[in-house]
Amino acid sequence: ENLENKESSGKIIISWLIPIAVAAAIALLVRIFIGGATTVQGESMLPTLNNGDIVLVNKMPSYSNSFNRTDIVILDAPEEKDRLYIKRIIGMPGETIEISDGKILVDGKWLREYYLNEPKTGIYVYSKWILKDDEYFVLGDNRIPGKSNDSRIFGPIKANSIHGVAVFRIWPFTNAGVL
Repeated sequence: ENLENKESSGKIIISWLIPIAVAAAIALLVRIFIGGATTVQGESMLPTLNNGDIVLVNKMPSYSNSFNRTDIVILDAPEEKDRLYIKRIIGMPGETIEISDGKILVDGKWLREYYLNEPKTGIYVYSKWILKDDEYFVLGDNRIPGKSNDSRIFGPIKANSIHGVAVFRIWPFTNAGVL
């Protein structure tokens, strides 16, 4: 009788452990290959994203380099190993990006940026960039001088340095929504 109870207890434990292990494996695979959540650090994306906001990131576009202008992307920090940045794609491969009189020009046409509070964009050393076939120009939404370390400082980024696209803010709940 006691042996039967031990066997049935073992079966119950196994019947719980297998689904939990499978669920954990699926969650890990989703996190690694499809996406997950990340926390915004810093003020470079103000007013769109605040320090401490948590966003869901879709990694799928990075497998085919299918990014769009104005996508908010997670990328390798060009000058810091093992650090990630969150920035907005402004320039696409093959385009010429110019900052003139505080405005962004894409192939000579003014880019209207509805997501900025202060639409004036400053320059540092360069004011014009010609993007190669695998390069993107990224900027933070906070264009106040010194507030965003972006392509104005480190230049265009390679497509393979982009890890995914921020698609939805999940925290704080009061600002939750599609980005």
